[in-house]
Formats: sequence, structure tokens, C-alpha cells
Amino acid sequence: MKRISSSLLTDAILQELMDSDVSLLIIPRHAPLQGIDAGATLERQLFLRAPCETMYLRAGNVRASQCDKIMVPTAGGPHADVALSRAAELALSVDGQVTALFVEPEVDEVAVLVGERIIDRIVGRIADGEQDHVIGRVTLADELFQGISGLLDESFELVLLGTTNHSYIRKMLFTTVKDQALYQGEGPAVAVVRSKIPWSSRVRRLVEHRLQSFVPQLDRNDRVSLVERIQLHSRWDFDFIALICLSTLIAGLGLARDSAAVVIGAMLVAPLMTPLVGAGLALVQGNFLLLSNAGKTILRGFLLAFLLGWLLGICLPTLDITDEMRARGSPHVLDLLVAFISGIAAAYAIGRPNLSSALPGVAIAAALVPPVATAGLAAAGWEWRLAGGSLLLFLTNIVAIILGTACSLWLVGIRDSHRHGTVQRWSRPLSWSLCLLAVFLAIYESLPSAPVPNRLRQQIQTTVEKVIPEGQVVHIRRQARRNPVEMTVEVATPRTDVEDLHPQLIEVISQYYDRPVVLRLEFHWVRIGRSNSSVLP
Repeated sequence: MKRISSSLLTDAILQELMDSDVSLLIIPRHAPLQGIDAGATLERQLFLRAPCETMYLRAGNVRASQCDKIMVPTAGGPHADVALSRAAELALSVDGQVTALFVEPEVDEVAVLVGERIIDRIVGRIADGEQDHVIGRVTLADELFQGISGLLDESFELVLLGTTNHSYIRKMLFTTVKDQALYQGEGPAVAVVRSKIPWSSRVRRLVEHRLQSFVPQLDRNDRVSLVERIQLHSRWDFDFIALICLSTLIAGLGLARDSAAVVIGAMLVAPLMTPLVGAGLALVQGNFLLLSNAGKTILRGFLLAFLLGWLLGICLPTLDITDEMRARGSPHVLDLLVAFISGIAAAYAIGRPNLSSALPGVAIAAALVPPVATAGLAAAGWEWRLAGGSLLLFLTNIVAIILGTACSLWLVGIRDSHRHGTVQRWSRPLSWSLCLLAVFLAIYESLPSAPVPNRLRQQIQTTVEKVIPEGQVVHIRRQARRNPVEMTVEVATPRTDVEDLHPQLIEVISQYYDRPVVLRLEFHWVRIGRSNSSVLP
């Protein structure tokens, strides 16, 4: 026997388990935990964090040498496999018998046959060499514990279940037998076991523990307030509709006027950041309802903003492509990084009311409505390339902000509740899908484009002015391919007789690089008007 004394008793015991290379930890239980915060108890922490196989044991009135009838409910999961393996070892040592129970819902007449095939496969895999002591059995029931309770009258000395689900543990230890048998030490022994923690999970939990000691964690009241605020402001209601309409109109007019100040004002009004934080929170918590509400709000807000931008473009008869609009048509990998960091900052500031002054800066950094307004304006003017680039920027911001908020909320202590209830199987695949999408966007947006030398730019501008005196070079892009040289030149001109420009530009560019050239010319038709009024003397 070894006595451990420490202010951090749980950590000290866990360290001793690792130093002693313990293979099985048995935690005795005699009565349900009292109080609301059962997760803070020593036994609960040891069951969840011990690196070895860990077992809760509620002993009955049977000694281990008398456990010749053991029941193991199993469905083939990793913890159920450990339970069946331990039961088979015990049955072999006492010349007993294990009943591997599979509970199958009574959905049709072949339910028993299906269950028998499944349990035979599980027994053959786990109890290899010990099958003489293990038999499979199928019972029809709608719930696991309903099937278990129906067989407790058959004089089993031990019932062993493999799980980490907290609600299953409480039901297994304290509701599978009658109260008088529970408190008088009668009835079968009941145990719950889980498999040892794999190295990957140990490393993850170690990282979580280190981060918790470094990053200030939100306490219970702060977490409740945070979730309440995010859920409240992630709804599709009149306030959200009004703000998305106003911010889109402000952004559209600022883009049309080529005014950066007005566009920044639209960023401050835009309400899309909160539902994005809600989506990140839903990923961390595994909260499908919140994800559904936030996702619907984001989608409806995007559609409404795009429609308003398109209508504004239709209503503006002399809309030209401005520099502010053009700046949102070519997303870069740095935009992805900015949005990710903005998501981290937004979630961190929302979680701490004393940092709310940082939210306007975050809204400016992560521009959400201006790209959508640009896409609507460009679509109204049939500028599909600009519209597509703006929508790609919006998608980049959405994905990066959700991932950034999820990381930030996880760092400050918000976790899923999978240990307490049903595992949300969609959360992790969706998170990985968003990560893969972010990687794809980063790769696509970082595709290399070669710089165009200033001397060549001047030659192109001179050639355009020579052929089209009123023409103006808007933009020049060159792909990274060396042979042939691929280049795109955008020219604004009021004239339509521009056939001579293409061959002359090809000649200029090919002479500069001394290689074949593939040139794409894009024209922006403009109209020039002059006043006929005379100046008074």
C-alpha cells in the first residue's frame, strides 16, 4: 500500500499510475455521487484520465472465485471489447461462463438472426482460444438497459459493461438492480470498464492541460453568458435583417464611390460576425441545433446582401468598376490568414465583456459584407469574373472565421459534452472538412503569379495609348509559366475598333521576354461625355 499526499491529488495519482506502469485501475463505488458537480470528484477524474484500463466496481455479495456466471453486454466497440476480454480471462480462471449479450431492436422477424451473426463475429474476434467459456446471446429490446434488466433474474454473479458514457455508468451501477438489493449488498456485482487511453489521446489531453494552465479559462458563469449571447444574436430576426440591409447599402454606395471610409463604415454595421462565432461554438460543443440556426442565418444574410447589391447595381446607371471593387475580386492566401486571426480575436473578445471595445477592429479586419456587395454590383454589370472572385473571398472569410472562432473557444475552456451523453458524430468530420476546404482555398489563392516589370508595364501603356489614344491600362497579370508567357491585360476604352491592339501587344511582350506569348485582352467599355455650355466672359 502506498500513501499519496498532494495538493493536486488527481495529478499525483495519475503520475503514480504512469510511473508504476499499472495495467488496470479499479475504483470501488457503493452509492451514487451526491451534488450537482459530480465531474469534479476524484473518482470521476481518475476514470476519465487514467492512462490504463479503468474499472468502476460496485461489489455485490459474491467473491471473485465464485463468479462463474458473467454477463457482458456488447456491441463491438473498443470499450465493450475490453469488457468481454476481461470477462473471458476471469471465466477461464474460475472455469466459469461468459454470456456475451447483444441487444437488438425488434424491427422485423429476422432481428434475432441478424443479432446472432453480429455477436458470433464479436465473440470469435475477442474470445479467440477461450470460446468454450464464452457464448453469444441475443435479446430483443428497444433499449440496452431494458434488455439487461430482463436477464438479471438468471443468477448472474457479475455484469460487466464497457463504456465511458456517464449516463450509462450511472444506470449500470445504480439502476440495474432494485434499491433494497443495492444498499443491502445483495444482487450481482456490477462493473463498468473502459479501455486504456491511446497515445494520441494522451498527447491531446497533455496539450489541453498545458494550454489550460497558460490560457485564462472561462469560468462557468462566463461560459453560460457567452453561449446565451451567441445563441441570442445568431437568430434570423428583424434586427439582423435591418442591419444586413443597412450595411449592404452602405457598402454598395461606398464601393460605387470608391470610398474606403464608407466601406469601413459598412463593416462596422454588418451583423454576420456573431452567427459565424455561433457556428464555431457549435463545432466545439457538438451543438447541432445552434449550428443549424447559425448556418441558416448566415445563408439568408448572404442571399439578402447579394440581392440588395444586385438591385443597387441595377439602379445605378453609370456604375464603373472602382478600385475598391477590384480589390475584392482577387482573394489571396493572406486574406485567409487575416480572417482566421480575426475569428480568434472575435471569439476571445465576445467571451470577455471587458474586451468588447476590440470588436469594431475585428469587424474591420474581417470584411464580410463588402465582398458580397461587390459580387452583387458586378453581377448587375455582367462582370462575372469580378463577381466570382468576390464570392470566393467571402467563402474564404467564412471558413477561416469559423475555424478561428472554434480554436479560440476551445482554448478558453469550452469543450463538447460527449462524455455525458450521445456522441455527436457529425462534429469532427465537419471540422476536418472545413480544415480541408481551408487548405484547398489556401493552395488555390497562393498559386504563383509572376511579377510584371515596370519597364514592360510602361511599354504596354505606351502601345495602348498609341493605338487607342483614349485607352487606359487597368490591370496587368502574368501567370508563372515560363514558356509560353501567359499574360492578361485589362484596358478601359470608349472605342470598339481595337483589333490592331492585340497583335501589337503580343509583339511588344514577345520581344521583351524573347519567348512565345499567349495574351488575353479584356476590355472595359466606358462612355465619355463633354458639356456644350460655353464659359461666360
